[in-house]
Amino acid sequence: GVKYLEIYCGENCHLIQWPYTMIGTSYSPSDAYEECLRKCDEGDCRAFSLQDDYRPGNDGMKFCFVYKDSQDPSPLECQNDPFNQNQPQCSYVTANGQFFITRTAKQLFNVNDESFQKSSIYC
Repeated sequence: GVKYLEIYCGENCHLIQWPYTMIGTSYSPSDAYEECLRKCDEGDCRAFSLQDDYRPGNDGMKFCFVYKDSQDPSPLECQNDPFNQNQPQCSYVTANGQFFITRTAKQLFNVNDESFQKSSIYC
């Protein structure tokens, strides 16, 4: 089966409170997924994300972030359903972001698609 599941993360696809490494430079859109997946497969990786490279002159290129398996997210709130936490903010704004995670890590940290209810206010 598929090793990494895609999580719908809307406009906030970078889990800023999950220990991560930004991989090298940026990649062309056609290579980015394979390159980032390969880096994740090399070890110490429970998830990876792609987003537009916003630096001048890099239009269309993609950043790759891999999230470390050896370090748990901090604060504790970011270890549960991180894309739907408002306080503290666990995810960071991205352009055309995508997020992929192993089944094990998805279950461990209850990582769900971003819910549209996030911006609603419940009393």
